[in-house]
Amino acid sequence: MNNKVCVKINCYKGFSYDETLDGVKNAGFKYVELSTSKGNSLNLRQDSSTEELEKLKNDLTIRGLRAIAIGGNSYLLDDDTSKILANIKLAKYFGCKYIDTTMFNAHAENGVSFKEEDVISHINFYIPYLEENDLDLVIELHGNYASGKILRPILDKVNNKHVHINFDTGNALYWGKLSVEEMVNDFKESVDYVSFMHLKDKLGKIDEWNFPALGSGYIPFKEIFEYLRNKNNSSTLTVEIEFTPEGVKDVKEVDKALIDSYNFLSSLGLNI
Repeated sequence: MNNKVCVKINCYKGFSYDETLDGVKNAGFKYVELSTSKGNSLNLRQDSSTEELEKLKNDLTIRGLRAIAIGGNSYLLDDDTSKILANIKLAKYFGCKYIDTTMFNAHAENGVSFKEEDVISHINFYIPYLEENDLDLVIELHGNYASGKILRPILDKVNNKHVHINFDTGNALYWGKLSVEEMVNDFKESVDYVSFMHLKDKLGKIDEWNFPALGSGYIPFKEIFEYLRNKNNSSTLTVEIEFTPEGVKDVKEVDKALIDSYNFLSSLGLNI
């Protein structure tokens, strides 16, 4: 498979700038998904200074890493459009291809519902900016929008080549309350809308926050990748490890989880 594989830097949330970049590099990955979420380990903010941005760009280059996506601190259905516009500006600065976002902050507002026409209107607002900068907006499965079945009718009406689904395998279970079989079927039915994926494994019950190293849970990634290959789908694939609410005891646990994920993906034929 020739799909690009990157690491979401929030795997290292709580650890240092150098530990994050060195951990990704030493695990063997070449791409990263940056985040402007509060507390991210690279201290990347939507108001970061030019000097801070230049340092991060240089430090990525020195390690042979490239930013391919950016997300965090932004929601499509937020009336404050400045946050996604700031991420678009940062994506252009770092040479990213994707803007990753969710509809709203489901951690704070789960259960909130929106009219479909309002959702479409919010998405359409950003399309000129996406077209101008040749960026793709990928809407992550999350909250009340945690399945392709829910997002597909919206994308049909938006009907723009710069707007796609970010299919998060773990979120389809945790937020979407789908069984593993339902998640796989939903992915297959949505694959033509998918250009980005968060690869998130799962242990424990569906509603349990437990997202370990790839290959150590029960998500059938082999079946998912075979389907991607058969459909000639070149989606960018992002490793996302969120562990458990207890977290990890030290950075070595994150390093090992990332190395284990690299080895697992390689064993399934991904050219990382």
